[in-house]
Amino acid sequence: MLEMIEVESSRFADWALSHPVDPASATQLRREVQNWMKSGKARLVETSVAHVRSGHRARIASVSAVISPTEYRYPLRQTVTTTTDQKKDINDNTRTIRTTVEEPLRGVAPSGHQFASREVGTILEVAVEIDPDASTTRVTLSGELGHSMRNLHWTATAAGGDSESFDAPVFEKNAIQTELVLHDGTYGFVGAGKLPESRRSLEDKDSLLLLFLRADSNQTPIEP
Repeated sequence: MLEMIEVESSRFADWALSHPVDPASATQLRREVQNWMKSGKARLVETSVAHVRSGHRARIASVSAVISPTEYRYPLRQTVTTTTDQKKDINDNTRTIRTTVEEPLRGVAPSGHQFASREVGTILEVAVEIDPDASTTRVTLSGELGHSMRNLHWTATAAGGDSESFDAPVFEKNAIQTELVLHDGTYGFVGAGKLPESRRSLEDKDSLLLLFLRADSNQTPIEP
């Protein structure tokens, strides 16, 4: 189970000054963060749960497919000119030469030419190896919290030196890639990072996104 929790950055900094931040033993920190959530000083952003057999991989995704431009091109105007080689016979097919010239349309901004689909949302990929003797689970983890797309207004120089405006998308995300060995039922601390400003909801505008991971193993033998 991967939890993403937004907290006030100053509150987390004060806690870290007097407590060790152990990536493999963060249950105490998780309990403290739970108290912060009850008092409105933290909020649960996302929770992802994946059930995986030892030695296998799993992928959990809750996303929207957003199609956006990956390449822009100025609209072109084609001009065809025809010339005749008077030295050639009138019946010669090569006597007439047609030439096509392309040039950007004056005063027209570029537009999308190539497009691609991008997943925006929560993605979690995990692989696990359970050691039943030590009651530990090795978790190889990669994940992404992709945030809603927004458009920025850009200015480009069109043909003739005119300035024209167009919109281009910007994607924001928090991404992780790591490996932890956790005792059964114990929270691990994956890390912390800033949320994009557009996704912050606490009064502290420098809030952090804390990531906690917990592995609960089920060693009940499977009956034939």
